[in-house]
Amino acid sequence: MPCRHIVQELNKENLELNSRIRRAEAEKKNLHEECDELREAVRILEASVADEIKQLDTEGADAEVSEDVQKALRESKAKHEVCDLCHCDVHRAYLAG
Repeated sequence: MPCRHIVQELNKENLELNSRIRRAEAEKKNLHEECDELREAVRILEASVADEIKQLDTEGADAEVSEDVQKALRESKAKHEVCDLCHCDVHRAYLAG
């Protein structure tokens, strides 16, 4: 009977681990969906900034302001490229900072 007890404990542990795996997979799916939504939001914001730059340039705005906006756009694109490389917490923290 001790073997039966060991098997029952192992089966219980297996069920718990499978449950944790399912929860982790669901969380991973949610994070991927959220990341896709954030990428789309960044794409829209980058397009908006690019339009603003064009508008400022056509209105004869101060070149210094335009350069600052372009620099911010380049930095945003660089952060976005990092996010495309990896979905890990380190890059997510980098993007948030």
